[in-house]
Amino acid sequence: MGKSKRLCIVKTGGLEQQNTEVEPHTEEQQANVNEATDNVQSDSGPPKKVRRHTVKQAIWDLESDERIEVTFNELGQPVGDEGKEFTSFLGTLVKMSNHLSIEYLHWRTIPEDKKDDLWNLVKGRFIFVPAENDKVKDWVLSDMGIKFKSWKYELKKKWFDSSSTINGIVAAQNDPRVDKEQFKKLVTYWFKDKVQVESEMKRKIRGKFKEPHVIGTKSFARLIHDETKKTGVRPSRGKVYCLTRTRENGDIVNEVATEVVGKLKSLENGSTSSTKGVDLNWKNDDLAKVKGPEKGGRVRCLGKVVIAKDKGSCLSQDPQIPVLKARINELEDKMKEMDESKERQDAEMKELKDRQEVMIQFMALIKDQLPNSDLANIFKGLNTQVASDSSSVYNHSSTENPTSSRASHNSS
Repeated sequence: MGKSKRLCIVKTGGLEQQNTEVEPHTEEQQANVNEATDNVQSDSGPPKKVRRHTVKQAIWDLESDERIEVTFNELGQPVGDEGKEFTSFLGTLVKMSNHLSIEYLHWRTIPEDKKDDLWNLVKGRFIFVPAENDKVKDWVLSDMGIKFKSWKYELKKKWFDSSSTINGIVAAQNDPRVDKEQFKKLVTYWFKDKVQVESEMKRKIRGKFKEPHVIGTKSFARLIHDETKKTGVRPSRGKVYCLTRTRENGDIVNEVATEVVGKLKSLENGSTSSTKGVDLNWKNDDLAKVKGPEKGGRVRCLGKVVIAKDKGSCLSQDPQIPVLKARINELEDKMKEMDESKERQDAEMKELKDRQEVMIQFMALIKDQLPNSDLANIFKGLNTQVASDSSSVYNHSSTENPTSSRASHNSS
């Protein structure tokens, strides 16, 4: 059974917030939602248990006024334990044939109203910090698009056999999440000559990637968030590269990554350089010095950042744009704090001026009523009386609490 997590659940009706342990699976749900383990007969020895499919039933079973609160960082990426549950839920959602058909060949061909339906399902179970905005929606839909593509790749890798037939593949497929008619149309598409040629080209391209990370399903954004929370400073991209290519036992994933890690650590601030905020100097930071400049409109070792697409502007493809916007928002918040501080100072100054004006009027009144009085001696007498009263209060306090008096004397 899955390990329970303490997640932040918000009561939307009364704005009540609570930390609740959410167990994605219970014993009863295991049998109903395919989160259970099945006994599979092994050729040698007793049957072994095999984990089946996750559907996040506990999230679907939230009350109508309950939402899991997910925090997004300055780049618009979900972080924390809630972020993990959130992205996992998105993965289960795109695999539900009643919500999204695998007949769609590409995410971009899915009708906008269907995407809006998926977005509304997500909003029905999650609430976002900062508040819901276009950046959050764009990230969610983009992530679902990637997961939808990965889901079809998973099906093809498991079930497709070019030496078999369409009907044979469809008959052999037994995943309960897959609609048979939808799957048959998808298999028919896979058998097209053009598609098989493109698939082979993409397989060769993937084979050129020599530096895989070893952090599993944990996103780079969550890793950076956790590391920053643990150390108090944000790790550099070079540090993130080293963390994501090093196994738990300390071994680096392969020789290529070992060479890169060595070069990073040889730099003056290679694996330890860090910043309090998001470092904008990606053209000259530790990773750029070792791996070269960024290509393809993305930034390595940062996680998925959604870039607003505008065909009329090349700047829209710059991966630093979201970070620059985040920095602008940060500066705007600081300016707002400065304005509020100035308002407080202005209010205090006005209060002092008002007191001064009252004092001047008071002195004028005394001078008018007692023209021959010596105002300096009068105020001196008032100050002496106030000092005497203060001394009396202090002596009285010391008499009542001699222990504290002696402690104060000894400490001095």
